[in-house]
Amino acid sequence: MGLFGFSAACPVLVDLECLFMAVPKRKTSPSKRGMRRSADALKTPTYIEDKNSGELRRPHHIDLKTGMYRGRSVLPAKD
Repeated sequence: MGLFGFSAACPVLVDLECLFMAVPKRKTSPSKRGMRRSADALKTPTYIEDKNSGELRRPHHIDLKTGMYRGRSVLPAKD
């Protein structure tokens, strides 16, 4: 089905559909394009030193070696 529920066999309706397509009015500048893409970059993961074991681990994650999270044992420790 084409525009307004009619079939797209009519060439006039096909041309009308082109009028309603979303197209940019202006070319996107390199600055705007760069600002939009700045969020796509991969960031280096943050690590903190564990208070108990001194090992590096991700913040708000379980220390897999000791099984501790926020001072509580939540997993059995790995040997």
